[in-house]
Amino acid sequence: MAEAVASISSREQWTPLGEYLKGRLAEVISRRLAEDLIRRGLQTKQLTYRYRDRDGNLHPGDLPDVFWSSCRIDFADCSASTRPLPHVEMALVVSGIQPQDADEIVGIEILVAQRVSPATSPEKEPGERRKAGTKRQYDWDALQSECLRRLHDDGEPDNRSAYARSLLEWYERQFGADSAPDLKTLIPYLNRWVDSWRRSLPPLNE
Repeated sequence: MAEAVASISSREQWTPLGEYLKGRLAEVISRRLAEDLIRRGLQTKQLTYRYRDRDGNLHPGDLPDVFWSSCRIDFADCSASTRPLPHVEMALVVSGIQPQDADEIVGIEILVAQRVSPATSPEKEPGERRKAGTKRQYDWDALQSECLRRLHDDGEPDNRSAYARSLLEWYERQFGADSAPDLKTLIPYLNRWVDSWRRSLPPLNE
């Protein structure tokens, strides 16, 4: 396969897989959850990636989803390998890839957008009104991290309103009384965080 040349904007950059994992760890706390999220992103092509085969040839993110569900990923080494399984080899051939070019891949990089995430941008978040004068700023990163930590440890809450109130109580213990957003403002954030967390979970049969 000819070496792929990717055209990216000045707001994007290729990041080694291991460095990308460190960034996700800052968001979700648990290493296992971060690794699962990245594997799922590669499998579903929600993440744009590239890699090199063992001969050093550069490839775009063209591997079939069954490769990522079956392979062993070495995040520290930015590599992945898979056993010669018939269904994986067949999927590779159908995708126009020689199995020997994908039995061990190295130099995996993720294309990362250099922009403010919607999850951390107060001005564009749901549930907040634009008001004249100075608007109160909340640490949405802290709330999201605490929410994801609880979801990972305890699972999805039965009552989201009670869960939201508990998060607000935690926030005020961390940042002082009357520092938290109100319940109505938090709920749209919470719904999105919980829904995204649920979508990141692997199927029960995996």
